[in-house]
Parts: sequence; C-alpha cells; structure tokens
Amino acid sequence: MCSASGDTVARIYNRGISKLPDGPLLTSDNVWNAFYIHALMSDCQRRGFELQLPHHGTQSQRMQDVMAVRNIRMAGTGQPHWAHTCDECERIIPSSGPSQPAVRINACVMDGVTIGHPRCNVDRCVARLRSPRDRFCEAHNELGHKCAIRECTLPSTDGLRTCSTPAHRAFEKERRERGQALFRLKRRHERALEQSVTRGDTLEDLTKKATISRRYTHNEELIVRTCGVVLSRATFYEAESPSNRFLLATFPPQLPRAQPSFCFFDSACLLLKHIFATQEARLDNIALVVDVFHAVNKHKDSDEFCQMNCNPASFPELINEANEWWFNSSACEQTNGWFGQFLPVVREMGEVNYNFFLDEMIMEHNEWQVDVLRARGARPRLVPMAELALPR
Repeated sequence: MCSASGDTVARIYNRGISKLPDGPLLTSDNVWNAFYIHALMSDCQRRGFELQLPHHGTQSQRMQDVMAVRNIRMAGTGQPHWAHTCDECERIIPSSGPSQPAVRINACVMDGVTIGHPRCNVDRCVARLRSPRDRFCEAHNELGHKCAIRECTLPSTDGLRTCSTPAHRAFEKERRERGQALFRLKRRHERALEQSVTRGDTLEDLTKKATISRRYTHNEELIVRTCGVVLSRATFYEAESPSNRFLLATFPPQLPRAQPSFCFFDSACLLLKHIFATQEARLDNIALVVDVFHAVNKHKDSDEFCQMNCNPASFPELINEANEWWFNSSACEQTNGWFGQFLPVVREMGEVNYNFFLDEMIMEHNEWQVDVLRARGARPRLVPMAELALPR
C-alpha cells in the first residue's frame, strides 16, 4: 500500500500520468481533499447514509466534524473486520466426547509502533490542538507566553520562547542553531553549559524541562489477529504502559465470545501484574502470553512470575502435533513494519486528519489481507454479532 505524501502523489501525476501539458497542475490539497471525500462517501455508502457537509468554510474545515465523528465510531470495535476470524488465527479442538462441545482457540497480538501526532506539551493532557503547529491546547494556551523551561514562571521575552535568564536564553539559542555551522553550535553549547552550571542545572536537565519544541504522542498501539488482520488501534499519549483499557475497548465484556483465547504481548507479564493489582476480572478469559521472540530474547529466566504465567511454551494449546507453534505471535511486529511507513505522511497532521487517515489505511490493509487469506484457502469470515454476545 502506498505511503507517499500528497505532494509526492501530485508530482507523480503531473510528471508521469497527466495528458494535459498546458492544463492546471494537481496540487497536494487536491489529492488530500479527494482522498477524504472519497473515504467519507464510501463510509456513508457502506452504512446506507448520505454524506452531508456544511456549505461554509474551507474544504478541509467542512469535513472536520464528519471526520471526527467517524474517528469516534472507529475506535475499539469500529473496524469493518473487527469480528474477523479465519483458519490462520483460529483453530477448533474437536470434542472429546458426545457431551463435550468442540473448543475454539483463537489468538491476537498487541504491540506498539513509534508514530504520533503533535499534542499539548502538558503532561497527561489529551485535548486537541487548534493547529498541529501549536505547542499547547486552548486550555493551556497561556503557557505559551511563559518561559519554555517548565519550572520557570517568568514570561518569555524578545519574541523568543524563554525568559531573559542567561542560561535559559542560551539553551534556546543552542536548540535553534542546531544544524548550522559546527563552530557556532559548539560555542553555544559550551556557553549554555557554563551558565547552567552556575544555576545548578545541567544542559541535560534543561532539555528534560523544556517545552521549546512541539511534543508528539508516544506511539500507536495495534491489536492484530495472528493472520495479519488489524482489529483495533489506539493512540498512547504517554509511554507504552500496561493499561488494560485498550483491551477492554477492543473486546468489550458484553461480547464475551469476542475475547480471544490468547493475547500475545511483549510486556504481557507487566500487564498481568497490573490486572492482578487492580483486580480487573473482565479480562479473566484472556490468557496473556509473551510473544515467542521477546520470550526468548528479552525476558530473563530468573523472572519467575513471567516464566510461570506468560511463557508461551507452558500453554499446550499453542503447540501442534509437530511441536511447532499454531499461531504467528510476530504478526503485529510484521504489521508494524508496514504501518510505520506512514510516519512521514502523518507527522504534521492534526489529530482529526491523523486518526482518519490511519483508520482508512488499516481498513484498506484489511481488505487486501482478507483477499490474501482467501487465496490461501484460510476461509476468512466475520463472526455474527449474535454469536459474539453468547457466553463462553
């Protein structure tokens, strides 16, 4: 799937496809407007609705509200292939007797990829920025007029983002001049370091405290079936953490049979400890397992909790008669290789466009992946909602 930007698509069309040498050139705005309108119209067609947009405002502004509504709808269970299953992500264990039903075993993988959009510089704030060029959301906008060193309460002066404190001003200038002549960079660095030491701050300390530049969300978290179909996506604003909210949003408790039998996760042991500590019972039917690669290379043999609870080799349901793994526990890592290619495309997008674009790319990827699975004879299918609502 193409990960080219709007500028690149327009350039390819103008130089290699267009048959109108004297006609108007295709622009990046034309490409993006066409993409969003087509995606919105396709979405409405699938749901049997008409696309309605306001008549006022710029083309991009007219679509913002409709796109934001679809973004909310796509979160958690919104992907069309969310209820996907196939022979590569599910196996059926035949019944052991007339009174014993067959057992369905299915699996998914959860992992993060470093890709994000501009966000408010205030910790834990998830409010939307008015523009991707802003450093603060509307609620914290007044912080943009204060010194960009977090613990400093003085106002910024001289059209810069720091106060007149020599160490703070030198630090900002050093940051701004990165990439310029090497001798100037070294001189500014040394000056900032000398002045910082007089205040008890090191240059590294100031870097951690500064809000001079924009801040980005930490990562995108994906849940992928072991066959490669992406079920769900979520933006993590802080560091990838052992939160269970993403799992609960993707596999809601009111749909018990939607929950996978196994969920591979590189930090499954930390997540399981978190679930035990919070006494979260809604995920009791999901076995959290470290994926094979990380279990072999990243988790220590001395970690008794991990080895006793999350070692994939301790689950016989994951191993077939040939002593091989039933499921591909690296499916998410492989998907991340494709997903990460969109980083340069979305890096300067606002939150609404960012989420809309990535959801659309996942949807297109899933359509392609299902075609591949069908060609391989894996019998891809969607489980009816009524069946997912049945008790396990």
